[in-house]
Amino acid sequence: MSLGSRELAPTDCALVTFGSIHGGISNSYIGAPVVLEGCIRYLRDETHDRFRRRVREIAESIGAGLRAKVTVEITPESIPSVVARSWVDRVRRACAQVKSVTNVVDLPSPAMGGEDFALFLKKAPGTLFRLGCRSPGGLHCPTHSVNFYADDRSIPIGTEVMTTTVLNALTGSE
Repeated sequence: MSLGSRELAPTDCALVTFGSIHGGISNSYIGAPVVLEGCIRYLRDETHDRFRRRVREIAESIGAGLRAKVTVEITPESIPSVVARSWVDRVRRACAQVKSVTNVVDLPSPAMGGEDFALFLKKAPGTLFRLGCRSPGGLHCPTHSVNFYADDRSIPIGTEVMTTTVLNALTGSE
């Protein structure tokens, strides 16, 4: 589906992904129910409501055109990550203290990612940070790619940034 490019303003962002398709028992016919599983990611509540409605409309229309029964269930809810600027600043200050951090880049805002962590952020202020984990000179592969590889040398750096951030926050030594 091309909902994002067809129905959103260029300044908005949303994504519909079907990452799992199961169905059939033969290579020559579909002899069982077909189940598509995926997710809807969005940044604004209006976009969420529109995409839920449009996914249902499109799926049911395609099914009707093929004389097939389509049932759409959209669960559980996915919500956007809303970070606290104070925690972004804390992580940035911690990065300045960690000698092995060589590059800090601000991501464009808003950005997709961390929708599962968003549930925690609804309960308590916090932030996400992305840890550059590509091997020097290695290929760039997105995290949701089968070719993604995280260089293990990045793990101690991320741990040190998180630990420094928390210790600074607890001791007030920021």
